[in-house]
Amino acid sequence: MSDNGPTHVCFVSLQARGAFFPVAGRKIGGAENQVHHLAAWLAAHGFRVSVIVEDCGQPDVELADGVELRRLAQPPAEPSAVGRLRRRAASGVELWRAVKRLDADVYIQRTAGVETGIVQHAARSIGKKFIFIASSDAETSGAWRDGMGLVPLLFRRGIRRADRVVAQHETQRAAFESAYGRPAIVIPDVYPFESVEHSAGERIVWVGRCVSVKQPALFLELARRLPGLEFVMVTTKSEHEAGLIDEISREAAAIPNLEFIPGVPWPRLREVYRSGAVLVNTSVYEGIPNTFFEAAAHGLAIVTLNVDPDGMLSRDGAGLCAGGDFERLVRLIHGMIEDRGLTRQLADRAQGLLRERHDIDRVGARIAELLS
Repeated sequence: MSDNGPTHVCFVSLQARGAFFPVAGRKIGGAENQVHHLAAWLAAHGFRVSVIVEDCGQPDVELADGVELRRLAQPPAEPSAVGRLRRRAASGVELWRAVKRLDADVYIQRTAGVETGIVQHAARSIGKKFIFIASSDAETSGAWRDGMGLVPLLFRRGIRRADRVVAQHETQRAAFESAYGRPAIVIPDVYPFESVEHSAGERIVWVGRCVSVKQPALFLELARRLPGLEFVMVTTKSEHEAGLIDEISREAAAIPNLEFIPGVPWPRLREVYRSGAVLVNTSVYEGIPNTFFEAAAHGLAIVTLNVDPDGMLSRDGAGLCAGGDFERLVRLIHGMIEDRGLTRQLADRAQGLLRERHDIDRVGARIAELLS
């Protein structure tokens, strides 16, 4: 508790406004949905909760699900390269000021970025706590671990000086310690399993942002290789790879057994899940995808090319993983549709395991304990 009332928790998640006010095609991902779930749960359980979000022309403060959304003012856009750099620097300064001005008790930032270092340093400068929550296995490798640019340097600084680092699973926890010499604790992602369903659909489903790391083109190739099955892809544009969705859309239009949907509101996405039998993930890496939770809640089985968070598929039986072998992925999908008993068994296992490990009330209580 703070001196003047409930503990004030502030999440810094600049794109999270779209998770509180969903609009078809808006750029949100699993990290933003996690912030929404946790922030709303904490607000409902006695915490004062704020989220600093990007400037979309909205009022300075909005209230949604008991959470204060606070607009981060942005300097005017500048077309030149120098102007863009100047704007980024000014945005960082404004974020620093916003953190100090809000004066929350605890600041939580999720996903690697320049914000990690800025928010940690600003919080410490006013004597407040900072927690970093991981959202991808990539945060312990590659440019984040080894890069020499300002962004990875600020990220590593924030990680090493954070009051707590939270990993999504045990393998990721060990990776944080190895990469940064930084102990982490494991608290799983959350999902509000309000109800569960048993899908009677037949389609093969892919859901995610249209970015190269998720390898959407491989899903198109699956549809070509299995012309007797029905496929559906739901994706949204990424501002960092804006042209990729146009390329994927053109290719998808030539595949007769594939429906391509460029972003849908949640009610329509639920219909897509209900029409499916299997969720496919083709990403190079993830953390624990929110699509796993959504698919499990709707009774779909899960099959992946590479992603197997802490062995939940290969060891714990919550789905199937092809171990990076695309030809095996083709065979696995074909076999799952041919053997609906196996598909039902895998879906039931995923549903049970994910509800047990990631139930929002169970995990939310652990977050509340950490904050207290």
